[in-house]
Amino acid sequence: MKKKKHIILHLSLITGVGPATIKFILEKPGSSNLEKIYTFSVVDFVHLGLSFDRATKVVAGLRDRSILDKELQLIDKYQISWCVLGS
Repeated sequence: MKKKKHIILHLSLITGVGPATIKFILEKPGSSNLEKIYTFSVVDFVHLGLSFDRATKVVAGLRDRSILDKELQLIDKYQISWCVLGS
């Protein structure tokens, strides 16, 4: 199970997805089980209220787990302390 802050970090690493989109996703019903968004389709995100283009970016970005893995490796390698505000 991914930690909520890892999921928020993953979303923040997706090109074209900014804080407003992340906040929007976090405030939707069911966000208590945030890991579930990894199973969402573009249509699911559109039903939440994202535009088709934004939903496509989110889904593609979440499928590419390598960006998160790389970032977490760098965090570990350089012993970086980090937090997610509001989590």
